[in-house]
Amino acid sequence: MEGGEMSIATRPAANAHLLPIDRFDVGLALYLPLWYPHGDMTGSTIYSYDTYRRTGTVTEATYGLQGRTFDGTNDKIVITGTVTGVQTVIVWVKPSDNTTRSIMDFDTGTHSIEMDGSGDLTATGWGTPSFYVDGVSATAITANAWNCAVVTTATAFNGTAVVLGNEDSFFIGDMGDVLMYDRVLALGEIVNIYESTKWRYK
Repeated sequence: MEGGEMSIATRPAANAHLLPIDRFDVGLALYLPLWYPHGDMTGSTIYSYDTYRRTGTVTEATYGLQGRTFDGTNDKIVITGTVTGVQTVIVWVKPSDNTTRSIMDFDTGTHSIEMDGSGDLTATGWGTPSFYVDGVSATAITANAWNCAVVTTATAFNGTAVVLGNEDSFFIGDMGDVLMYDRVLALGEIVNIYESTKWRYK
């Protein structure tokens, strides 16, 4: 960095203030609006819209105006660096298959989020997780429809190797906003994020 200028990799988009999430929230550990129509999100290398500006490497998952489409075979997004103190994860998903499919991995298998054989949201390795779908306490994920899936835990962990779309299996479908917080969001905050982001999906 020279003359006080931010590098291209760290400089946020000029119109990033139009995003529906407060990206300067001190608890926001990772924010990826995978639908955002800017070079930061549309290419094979993406940059997070939080104060950390992490890099993501995209394998195959194709860009669209509602997010990235994963084919269930080899598509994934690998995030560089460690996401510290994860306690809340919010992700908009539209799965084509909601049975026994991984959504994301945090540390090569110790902590992950997936859908089980009954189409329910599960969280492997999380200490006493709480689940919400579309702003209410629930676990059922609907196939071929957008779901705002949320997992929280009082037991923080570090995302040392965050991968979207893959762990034991590959996610098939679309993925939109992805947010991680280093605190437990209250139900009111979860509802507010759901209401402020659902316009793109519902």
